[in-house]
Amino acid sequence: MCEAVPVETSYPGAMRPAAMARWLTVVPGANGAEHGVLTHGGHRVRLDLPKGHLCGQDAVDLRFALEGLAAVEDSLLPLQKLTSFLRHGRFTSRLCRGDTAVVRGLVLLQVRDGLVQGASQRDLAAVLFGTARVAAEWNGASDSLRSRVRRLARNAQAMARGGYRQLLGGGQGDRKAPSTGAGLDPWGPGANGT
Repeated sequence: MCEAVPVETSYPGAMRPAAMARWLTVVPGANGAEHGVLTHGGHRVRLDLPKGHLCGQDAVDLRFALEGLAAVEDSLLPLQKLTSFLRHGRFTSRLCRGDTAVVRGLVLLQVRDGLVQGASQRDLAAVLFGTARVAAEWNGASDSLRSRVRRLARNAQAMARGGYRQLLGGGQGDRKAPSTGAGLDPWGPGANGT
């Protein structure tokens, strides 16, 4: 269980919800509770707050009550992720290894959606890796970016044909998932600069 207690902004270890608004989503729950999710780079940690609030607070001290060995074991990794994010502004890779398959699956779904909507491989690369990188590398001496997009497209098509178990469970192919861009529909109007 987690409680958000309002504190002064100078309080050591205080969480400042407004400073994290870019990564923090908070929704109200039953009986005045709040539920929050910190998301960054495809990784996330969830905060369930039956007491206290993140919304409308300049700074809070997060206090945790863990009862029983099972609660401690289940909470260790999420607490390590949270403290890593609060200290460094990101989730450290050593704590997020298990999330890689989820991120990879989401990227493959994004690529598949783009292909279905008629996006070219260059369009896919621009959404996944950014237009600046595509402009610099797409026609460069190395075709590594193009090869990576081809592998992602091939794997996304295979996943759609039923090979999702192998692809999401450690199959061959592109293992390094790119970070996804913000936005609800990267293939909608204006996605290709039109």
